[in-house]
Order: sequence, then structure tokens, then C-alpha cells
Amino acid sequence: MSKQPTAKVTYTDGRTEEAPLTPRVITSVEEHAQKAGWAPGEGSKLRMSYYMAYLAQRYAGNTQIPYEQWLDSVGEIEGKTPENPTE
Repeated sequence: MSKQPTAKVTYTDGRTEEAPLTPRVITSVEEHAQKAGWAPGEGSKLRMSYYMAYLAQRYAGNTQIPYEQWLDSVGEIEGKTPENPTE
């Protein structure tokens, strides 16, 4: 079992896909947010969450469509963090 967090996306057609939230995904979202002038922290939390899920799916090869088109096909997203087996 991977210890890396994942982004689970449920699409409006009912299918689901998971992709890892790699350091590349996380830092790419941060860079994009800064360049786009998004509000820091809680001010853009939802926007950053959806964009992070999108990049995770894109970098995993699960989608190639533009962000806005992908967003129109999303029903919900969920961040999944593996449980710590030592607790």
C-alpha cells in the first residue's frame, strides 16, 4: 500500500479515478496559484484543491483535456491520506 496521499475524483458519469499527489503536483499548484494571483491560504482553498486534483489526474495520464472542460465533468473530489500503521 502506498503511503503517498492521493486525489480521488468522481465524475458526473459515475466513474472514479485516483492519482498520487506527488511533490511535482503540489509544487506545480503552488506555482500556478502564485502566477495567477490567487489569494493565499484559505482564500483559494477550494480552487487549489480542484486544480491539485486536476494536475494529479493529468500527470498520471488519466486526462488530457483542458482544466475548465475537466472541471465541468467532475462530480466531487476527495483527498485521501493513508493511515499511519504505527498508530
